[in-house]
Amino acid sequence: MLQRFFRYVDKIFGFPAQVTTLRDGRMDAQIPTANVFIAVFTMFVLRLRSFHALEQELRRPGRWNRLIGGRKPSADTLGYSLGKFDRGPLREMIAHHHRTAWRTKAVHPRSAGGRKVVALDGHELFWSTARCCPECLVRDVEEKHRTVRQYYHRVVVAQWVGVTPPGILDVESIRPGEGEVVAAGRLWERIVRDYARLIDVVTLDAIYLEAPFLKKVLALGKHFVVVMKQEARELYQDADPLRRTIEPQRIQDGKKTSRIWDLPQLT
Repeated sequence: MLQRFFRYVDKIFGFPAQVTTLRDGRMDAQIPTANVFIAVFTMFVLRLRSFHALEQELRRPGRWNRLIGGRKPSADTLGYSLGKFDRGPLREMIAHHHRTAWRTKAVHPRSAGGRKVVALDGHELFWSTARCCPECLVRDVEEKHRTVRQYYHRVVVAQWVGVTPPGILDVESIRPGEGEVVAAGRLWERIVRDYARLIDVVTLDAIYLEAPFLKKVLALGKHFVVVMKQEARELYQDADPLRRTIEPQRIQDGKKTSRIWDLPQLT
């Protein structure tokens, strides 16, 4: 079954040729970066829980030679390679796969002819009190009546909305000393460059309701939808009295009724 899967991704996406473009920062590496990536990709396909579980699987005699070759990466090699991975070619490969998936109709929108929607949102990946790196964010938390310093990584993720499968387009790290919206600005410019006409609308949390970021969205010819959770915001207060003067459009979706106001007078 796994062999059939890889033949499919080779036929539709040109997977082996794309993988050969990947690289990392290892010096005099004995195991090619492509082999490392295929091993990690296989781990996700098989839903293995860790690099150590993958290493045990790769030790099975002869099973993985056709996919990964005779020299298979250890768990340490996987971690070392990924820690030095060049994300540029990887992003190009992912964008190629997304464009191919839309062109071959492997992505299924919930409604025909609808707009292509992407969501941006922040996510925390992990934290530690013992280890850190120059890219770590830092916070102090209360734990058992004492203050503990935590080191953590947080990213902004771009993901398709309203389609199957809801693939992830790209990820941008939040750097020390900057906010989530700043990182989202870098991510937004990159995904619009890489995906262009495959993005019509971006959906956002209330934290992104900042003029510089939203002007950047509009300047690139896209639309945005922002969820406002704080009634104290000036924009919410501006919209509230206008809603009382305009009859909303009502959309019925099963038991759910949505009311939509178009308010061009917002300042």
